[in-house]
Amino acid sequence: MATYKVVITGVDAKNIRSLEKKIGGCLGEEFKAQVTKQNPARSRADQLAEAESSVDDAKSTVEGLRDELQEWLDGLPENLQSGSKADELNDAISELESILDSLESVEMSSVSFPGMY
Repeated sequence: MATYKVVITGVDAKNIRSLEKKIGGCLGEEFKAQVTKQNPARSRADQLAEAESSVDDAKSTVEGLRDELQEWLDGLPENLQSGSKADELNDAISELESILDSLESVEMSSVSFPGMY
């Protein structure tokens, strides 16, 4: 069964718990509201740091996918290790490695934002 993320905006509340109750009351008992506070980045440097964090998250996700496929490939029976499924797995692993190389080359620390005046 799929799980979906729903974003609701424009709801006023004093704190996270009251907001969860308010949303849960609107949605009914079958839904659980999980609220996290989002503070928008205030400066350009904060926005860039947020982007860098997203790149780090992407690296972790791609590494996990690569490792998962490598385990699948390593677990293939011997008679399938030279077949089309093994080729598909090797191709996907190679592409994921290429993506990782690209993500590793992303360098954000060299950016220096000018002041306003």
